[in-house]
Amino acid sequence: MQEIKKSVEPLLLSRQEVCDLLGCGLVTLYRKKDDPNFPKPFKLTKKKVVYSYEQIKRWVEEQSTLNKDMPVFSNQLDSED
Repeated sequence: MQEIKKSVEPLLLSRQEVCDLLGCGLVTLYRKKDDPNFPKPFKLTKKKVVYSYEQIKRWVEEQSTLNKDMPVFSNQLDSED
C-alpha cells in the first residue's frame, strides 16, 4: 500500500488563501489584476473565484529572482515531505 502524504499541495486557491501566502490584503490582490505578469484568476462557479496554486508559486519564484534582496516565502509554498 502507498503511504498517504501528510501535506498535500492544493490545486486551487481562494482569494483569501492567495492573500495569506503573499502576505497582502484583498485590495492589493484586486490591484494585481492589472499586472500582466500576475496569474489570472478564473471562475469556478458563479460566485467562487480561484487561482492556480502552481501559477501563484511560479510567480513568487519569478519575483524572488527579480528581487534577490527580498525574502521568499518558500516555506509556505513548498510542501513538506
